[in-house]
Amino acid sequence: MKIYSIIFIALLAFTIGCDKQTDYSLNGSLPSSPDFSVVPVEGDPNSFVVTDLSSGNFNRVWVFANGIPATSKLQSDTVFYSKKGSYEIKLHVSATDGNGTAFSSKRVEVENDVAGCLYKFMTEECTEKCWSLSGAAGGVKVGPIPYSGEWYTSPDIVPTQADDKWCFGEDGVFKYDNNGSSFSACQGFIEVVDYPIPSELTWTYEEAAGFDALNRIDIQGIWMGIEDSGPTYDIISVSENEMMLLAPIKPCDGAPSNGWFTLTFNKVL
Repeated sequence: MKIYSIIFIALLAFTIGCDKQTDYSLNGSLPSSPDFSVVPVEGDPNSFVVTDLSSGNFNRVWVFANGIPATSKLQSDTVFYSKKGSYEIKLHVSATDGNGTAFSSKRVEVENDVAGCLYKFMTEECTEKCWSLSGAAGGVKVGPIPYSGEWYTSPDIVPTQADDKWCFGEDGVFKYDNNGSSFSACQGFIEVVDYPIPSELTWTYEEAAGFDALNRIDIQGIWMGIEDSGPTYDIISVSENEMMLLAPIKPCDGAPSNGWFTLTFNKVL
C-alpha cells in the first residue's frame, strides 16, 4: 500500500507541475474587421445612425470621438455632434472567428454647429428642459473611484430630493426649483426650508473635458442632485428621458475631493 501511495503522490505532483507550464495565451489571427453603416438622420444634419452589420460578435464597443454618447454597446445607436468638424467613428468587436479584438473606423463630416443650443439633449429642442433625480434603486452611487457604488448605493431617495428640478435652457440659462426645501448633506442630511438659491445661475458645456474624455458641464452657483457634489458634472450618457452624470465629491469643509458620485436623472414630464 505504501508503494501505491508513493506512486500516486508522484503522479499528482507531475500533473500539477505540468498544469503550471500550460500556455493559456491567445493564439491565432484577429477576428474579421467589422462592417458597419453610418446613415445621417433625416432633418437633423448633426446626428447619425450607426449599425453593426457584421455577425458572430459576442462583444461590441462603439467609440464616438467628441460625440454624444461617447461610447455605446448597442447593435444600432444614434450619435450626435454639436459642433462643426470631421469625426472618427470606431467599432471594436470580439467575434467567434478569431482571437482578440478587431476594429473598423469611418469618418463623418458635420457641416455646422447646432444653432441656438449648447447641448441638444440637455434642452428640449433648444427650449427649457427639466430633470429630477431618479427615485429608482441605484439612482445615487458613491465610491472612491469613478462609476463605483462601493461606499453607498441608494435604495431610493427621500421626498425632499424627489421633487427638486434642475432646468437647462438655451444660451446658458439654468434654474433650480426645489419646491420650497432642499435636502442638505452639509447641514446633517436634513430638509432645509427656504434653502438659499442665487438669483443668477449659469451652466457651460465643454466637449471631452471630463474624466475618460467625457463631455462636461459646469454649473455655477448651485449643485445638481446632491449638495456635496460638483461643480463639474461629466456626462456618462444622456438620452431623451434619462441622463447619468459623474461628479466629484465636494466636501462641505472645503477639503479636497476623496471620491465620486454617479447620479441618474429622469426628464420631468
